Order: sequence, then C-alpha cells, then structure tokens
Amino acid sequence: MNYFAVLLRVADAEVAKQYRAEHVRYLQQLCKEDKIHLVGGLMGKGGLVIYKADNIGTVEELVANDPFVEHGARTPEIYEWEMSTPEEYITL
Repeated sequence: MNYFAVLLRVADAEVAKQYRAEHVRYLQQLCKEDKIHLVGGLMGKGGLVIYKADNIGTVEELVANDPFVEHGARTPEIYEWEMSTPEEYITL
C-alpha cells in the first residue's frame, strides 16, 4: 500500500460553501472504505488528505470525484508520500 498526500488549495471559497456538505460526505465514505489515512482542513488555506492506494491513478480518480474538485472549489496537488514514523525514520 502506498500513501499519497493531496493538498486541496482554495480556488473558489464561495463555491466551496455550496458543496462543503457533499465534500464531507464523500470523504467520510472514503474513510469508511479505508481509502483515507488522515484528513483535515488547513485553517482557511484548503485541506490535506492522505490517501492509501496501490497507485497514483487510483488517487487521481478519487480526487477527481471529490465534489470540491468537480465544481472548482479546490485545486488539487497530488504527491506520493514515503511515509515513516519517527521511530522508523531514526533507524534509516
């Protein structure tokens, strides 16, 4: 399993207000399906979602289906993340 950090930068705050509930429901469903490792807002700057997936194509599809992205409220940036715990990182 690979991890992907997706930064959701604010593109249109007004559109975000319209689709926030739909966006939250979408991410909640992905959490239930164990496709998200971590998720949260960046205090007025957008959001960050850490997805779990086998490949970037899967993540691109999940991100494209996010109502915020579909309706132009957020602009996504996707990065594959080589995640380590502090304990793991110390032993590198």
